[in-house]
Amino acid sequence: MCPGGHEGGRDARGVRPPHCRRRRRRPPAHAAAPAHCPCRTTLHERAQGRDTTIVGPTPTPASTSTEHRFARDELDPAQYRRALLALADDLGARLRGSGQVATGLTCTVHYADPSATRRSRTLPEATLHTVLLARTAYAVYESLGLQRARVRSIALRADALRSADRATRQLTLDSGDDKPLAIEAVADRARARYGHSVL
Repeated sequence: MCPGGHEGGRDARGVRPPHCRRRRRRPPAHAAAPAHCPCRTTLHERAQGRDTTIVGPTPTPASTSTEHRFARDELDPAQYRRALLALADDLGARLRGSGQVATGLTCTVHYADPSATRRSRTLPEATLHTVLLARTAYAVYESLGLQRARVRSIALRADALRSADRATRQLTLDSGDDKPLAIEAVADRARARYGHSVL
């Protein structure tokens, strides 16, 4: 008998009153997913300690940079050029080690006050060679027109990196670059054998 006093939940006409009608049961929200459901397969895989998530390759960094800090505020332009050459050599070694080329170069000079100047330049062509990076670094430095500036540090950044496989032939290299390139190759072999700090 229903709460309304109707036998079997129905009245004399055999009709079940609205308040006596049974509500259709709804499956709970946490009911198990069908066997063919992808989420069920994923949960099973993870329960077994297997993660089937597809992970793409690590994206190529857009740039890489290096910095030289002087022991004291530097006034000598020769020291600036020496630092730029060392920075270009470091960047070139990184690029060759990672199989990348740079298409741009940014030079940032920090002064004693402490303000800073930043200048960027597009390379004549994508490169990973120290000699070409150094030439561009010198050109950027000359464009700053530093006159008796007290320089605290110089940073060099290789920009817009891409795979060396996509680089065009080095048209800016000439016969006069044979010796620097030979030295570069020897330096790379030394780094590979004894570590980056050997030079």
